[in-house]
Amino acid sequence: GFGAAARMVHPATGYSVAFTLNSVPEVVARLKLGLSCGLAGLPLARSVWECIWSDDRLRQYTIYTMGADVIMSLNRKGLGQFFTAFFKTPMSHWTSFLDRTNTGREQVMTGVAMWLKASLTIKLRLMWGGIVRGGLKVATAAIASVALSHKRPAAVASSAKHE
Repeated sequence: GFGAAARMVHPATGYSVAFTLNSVPEVVARLKLGLSCGLAGLPLARSVWECIWSDDRLRQYTIYTMGADVIMSLNRKGLGQFFTAFFKTPMSHWTSFLDRTNTGREQVMTGVAMWLKASLTIKLRLMWGGIVRGGLKVATAAIASVALSHKRPAAVASSAKHE
């Protein structure tokens, strides 16, 4: 699958078009490489899936999903507080978060910056979502994102060169 069929929908925004389109060059390159090496069927599908869903992207999805769960639990006032804090982070942070051109490390740093600007209520909700509800899975994803992700995915890096 590709696009929404490949879980490429952003858990926090519900959008998938930009991420899907930005992934096309890398997917095509991986398909060409796999076919030229004689891959077919499941091995070819696994190769393409791994280019879409790198370890860093899988960690990010875990963190995005935790954030989406927190957002879904908020009332109207809480949503206002959440997004006020989010949009107080530097524009480069929230735009790369929303269009998914960020690395896992950048995603975590955006979350930290937002948490520092958030009201106590939102800080507690995020802590509850990340620690209590998300548990070891979210903690591991966040720590590994900071420790291991250093570069943008190839498709994102190449599209950023053209801007």
